[in-house]
Amino acid sequence: MFKVMRFNPLSLGALLGTFAVLTSFPSATTQVDINTLMAKAEAGGDDAKPDFPPFKDVSKGYTKVSAPGSLYGIWTREKDGQMLAELPAGYANQKQFFAMTSPKGEIFAGLQSGELYVHWQRFDKRLALIAPQINTISSGDQPSKDSVANHFTDSVVVDIPILCMGPSGQPVIDMDGLLVGKASTFYGYSANGLRKSLGTIAKAKAFPHNVELAFTVPNGSGLMKTFHYSISKVPDKGSYK
Repeated sequence: MFKVMRFNPLSLGALLGTFAVLTSFPSATTQVDINTLMAKAEAGGDDAKPDFPPFKDVSKGYTKVSAPGSLYGIWTREKDGQMLAELPAGYANQKQFFAMTSPKGEIFAGLQSGELYVHWQRFDKRLALIAPQINTISSGDQPSKDSVANHFTDSVVVDIPILCMGPSGQPVIDMDGLLVGKASTFYGYSANGLRKSLGTIAKAKAFPHNVELAFTVPNGSGLMKTFHYSISKVPDKGSYK
């Protein structure tokens, strides 16, 4: 037995009109979406974000202690012994000399306890302090020089993340994280077991060719020790004796 279905012409017309309206939108919507996606793709896409946060956010609560033209830009937060440093312009092509001294807390206080001849090198969002290989050199022919270069290579002393880009457009690092957090890299066993959370800034001075930075931190036995870093720009070859 068949049941006869009857359509109201008005309802059918409305239905067809609605279908026409619905089918007219996708092409326009699709075109808008494509244009939007293309614009986003050119701008870096939906996931495009700055590589680093703004300096003003990172440096909130810090006070600048370096003058314009200083080797490093230095900012400190005295209440918790925090320090930020902006690397010098042209840091990648600049050799630096790190001299380490313990002004107090050591039997031989005041004597230089180590030194490094280094330069900074960027690896994406990290910076590495590189010690160039200078112990073995060749003044002979090119094959001899090539042999030395192939067999004796530079060394990574330490690496640290880039926090942001500073006011001068150079990378900014956590300087106390480097000099206190990795003090054993610079001072050896005498800096083992430091209670970093109790560290304070003993000195923070910046000059055009060097910075003088010192931190006082208790070691594992509670003895208060000061670690002083003198970081200097090494003049270009041939400009000094």
